[in-house]
Amino acid sequence: MLSNPPYGKTWKIDEEAIVADRGKKGSQNIKDPRFQIGLPSISDGQLLFLMNMVSKMKHNTEIGSRIATVHNGSALFTGDAGGGESEIRKHIIENDWLECIIALPKNIFYNTGIPTYIWIVSNRKTENRKGKVQLINAMEMYEKLIILRQ
Repeated sequence: MLSNPPYGKTWKIDEEAIVADRGKKGSQNIKDPRFQIGLPSISDGQLLFLMNMVSKMKHNTEIGSRIATVHNGSALFTGDAGGGESEIRKHIIENDWLECIIALPKNIFYNTGIPTYIWIVSNRKTENRKGKVQLINAMEMYEKLIILRQ
């Protein structure tokens, strides 16, 4: 599965279908089973895209599933311990599904300098990769594109 979810896109319009009584301790009810692990901030739904794909991974096949998804830094760094974002990351890591995170060069997306990262998630890691997460810093691995005008 491949995705490039919109960065910083609110999921307020979908809130009613996903959760009842959001943020009310003891009464919050996550209705959608894809998101039972936790919910990210209402202002940034990137991790909802990821959890949607995780919910569709094939577990009963020999090859399983692999996900490649591009995120900005908020998917890696936002959220308090025990909060939705943190619980999502914890769930993926504790299930040993996070295979690799690749830091991409700045300006890789036209007219934006925001840091971006590719997450590789797999439920069928090879034996030598189990229990490990590979981190690749590709921030300096680029060549400027020269556009010739006629």
